[in-house]
Amino acid sequence: MRRLFLLLGIITILAAGATTATAAKRPLGVRGGYSMDPGQVFFGVHTWLDKPAPEIWLVPNIELGFGDDVTVFSIALAGRYRIYRHDMADFKPYLGAEVGYYTWMFSDNLGGGSDGKAALSLLGGLEKRLDPGRNLFFELRLGLSDYTPDVKFTAGLTFF
Repeated sequence: MRRLFLLLGIITILAAGATTATAAKRPLGVRGGYSMDPGQVFFGVHTWLDKPAPEIWLVPNIELGFGDDVTVFSIALAGRYRIYRHDMADFKPYLGAEVGYYTWMFSDNLGGGSDGKAALSLLGGLEKRLDPGRNLFFELRLGLSDYTPDVKFTAGLTFF
């Protein structure tokens, strides 16, 4: 059952990235960072879906983390609320939440096997337009459930 959810999630993200909206390409980005508890380095990809409102963005993502005798695979959907009124050296702040499905694959040192569950995180970040084709962001996520890392520091680039 878990594998079915993961496969459907991967297909959804890839389809979202591959579809076109009014003949324009959908943004696609790369991300990476460090998480605490478990202490891991992680990498991933993301895209942007059509905006439900001018200041709200939906950002589906897939991440894979390594370290602390466990591999963590996640597929998630983040909702970001951009705070346009504030501008910090051309960085635009945002707040949001993320719901996702996390699969933990344990090494033989911890008995092997895997386990997965849905999880929720709160997030905040700063985003900056580098040029008409790229955005840079820095994000902090706080896990609210046992299956998310307690804290994640993320940096990423989005290409248009």
